[in-house]
Amino acid sequence: MSCNVDRIQHDALASVPSRSHSLARRAGMKSDFAVIAALIGVCYWLVWPVGEYAILDDWAFNKSLSFLNERGELRILHWNPMSLIGHVLWGWLFTTLFGASFTVTKLSVVVLHLAEMFALARWLRWCGVPSRGVWLAVLALMFHPLHFLHCYTFDTDIPAITWQLLGLLCVARGLAADQPRCGLLLLGSSLIGWSTWTRQHGVVAWLAVATYLVICERRFLIRREGWCALIPGGVLIAGFTGWYQLVHGPTDVFEVSMRQTHEFAANPPWSSLPEIGLTYAIYLGSFVAALAVALPLCAWRRLQRRSVVVGLFSLWLLSNLVVYFYVERSFLFPYLRNVITPFGLFAPNTFLLGAREMRWGEPTAWVITVLSVLGVIVLLQRLTDAEWRAAERPRRVSLRLCSLWLAWQLAYIASTTPLLFDRHLLILAPSSVLLFVLLSPPQTLWNCPVFVAVMLPLSFYSLASSHDVHAESRLAFQAGRDLIAAGVPPQKINGGYAFDGWHLYETFPGPVPVRPLPPWWGHRTWDQFRSFAAASPQRLNSPNAAWWSGLVRPAGDVEFVVAVSLPKSSRETRAPTLREVQRYPFVSGWRGRTKFVYVLRRISDDFPNDSASSGEQP
Repeated sequence: MSCNVDRIQHDALASVPSRSHSLARRAGMKSDFAVIAALIGVCYWLVWPVGEYAILDDWAFNKSLSFLNERGELRILHWNPMSLIGHVLWGWLFTTLFGASFTVTKLSVVVLHLAEMFALARWLRWCGVPSRGVWLAVLALMFHPLHFLHCYTFDTDIPAITWQLLGLLCVARGLAADQPRCGLLLLGSSLIGWSTWTRQHGVVAWLAVATYLVICERRFLIRREGWCALIPGGVLIAGFTGWYQLVHGPTDVFEVSMRQTHEFAANPPWSSLPEIGLTYAIYLGSFVAALAVALPLCAWRRLQRRSVVVGLFSLWLLSNLVVYFYVERSFLFPYLRNVITPFGLFAPNTFLLGAREMRWGEPTAWVITVLSVLGVIVLLQRLTDAEWRAAERPRRVSLRLCSLWLAWQLAYIASTTPLLFDRHLLILAPSSVLLFVLLSPPQTLWNCPVFVAVMLPLSFYSLASSHDVHAESRLAFQAGRDLIAAGVPPQKINGGYAFDGWHLYETFPGPVPVRPLPPWWGHRTWDQFRSFAAASPQRLNSPNAAWWSGLVRPAGDVEFVVAVSLPKSSRETRAPTLREVQRYPFVSGWRGRTKFVYVLRRISDDFPNDSASSGEQP
């Protein structure tokens, strides 16, 4: 009897630390979730992605969602090359619960953004990273301009990487347990497969898991643990591929993309490969640049000899390439066209017609380039310096899995080079940030003041630019709706990229024509930006100047144009005359000044010059 009493007392005492640890972990999870939710809530309020408007490519994704809501039809537009169905089903869940609207679809991505940040924080804490390192990683990813913009749109980028991050976290936890947990492996594999239903690049996460098992845990391949980690994701990937190819049928843009990819692989532009490689290195480094400068000096002194050699060689190679391409081609960050530009987010004429102010010049571009080069060099050093075997099992499994994930992502990007915009490189952001912090010594005393000095301007850039993009898009749709209400058919309105696509895609005669994407490599980037800044607003307001002209719009001249700047006097150019008829004000996030979205009317024989004056209603 006394033995039983002693055993009961021993078990009760032993359970106290375990119970307290569990309570502390739950409290930590709630605290992480609350802080991240508060940060995202403040950003949501500042950006204010509220209203019935599409922004950028999310017009196409909302169009597919409208087919599902109104007709019960799963349809990918010929405009889209990506998977998309998983994204549409996620949006369908939200619109079913909260009502169909553009605001709700954007909110569905904000929720996934919250899940992404929370998963990143919990993964780092699980690996024993101190709180300071966790929060620096969260802030570095959350406020990177390329990442930040896409968190408040119904685009597919954030959802795809969120599902991958969640899936890989489950797989890592399942494999690192003393007894592998098949439930977590099944869930993780399913989430990875599901990510492929949102964008095709989700397959790289599945390949990372498969490669990890082949290299590091071969014993699991013939056991149920390996089957749980691979089969659900493989079935989902194969199922979607079969449905897409045989039932739905590939879209026009998908087939063109595949032809371009095959042509690039068969005939690579050898002379441009150094420039292409430098571009990818710069973008990869930009995601971890703020973390790189926040490393204390002691972290550099402890590097192994091979890491020092790798760092010095990378510095010599990248610095020579940067200087060479700047001298030869005026080539500095930003490299790829689309989102990040000296004009804020997007250059003139990318989603609305009109001139934009230059926000920063070559000195700032040099600073960003140098910081990005530093970021990629430090990441390479950490990869070669890592003691893979010495780390505890959660960190060791995570390091290997994340390294393989990043390697497959780079392989995917390299294979799809002809199709890339800069936002496609977002898949590198979570993996590089996660890997960078895991590779840093656990006892690292991060230099927070330096980190803040780098992140503050990046955060301001992200918030101010995203706010303005949403404000301009919201007013462009409002202006277009007002014109339609006044009896103007959408075919006579150039309301910007998203407005035109949303209203005119289904009336376009025949399949979507696809132009070959222009080569980015070899262009004199900063010369082009300077020419944008010096260009006449009259030319920039020309309805034929938009880069999307001919892709969505039917043939024929427009009567009304929505723009972000006014044209100059018609005496200075022979371009078609456009006169202001209405303006819509908004407060810019950059300087707090009131700016306008303008409705311009083409002046022709049918519209005498004296009938079009400022403030005239259509």
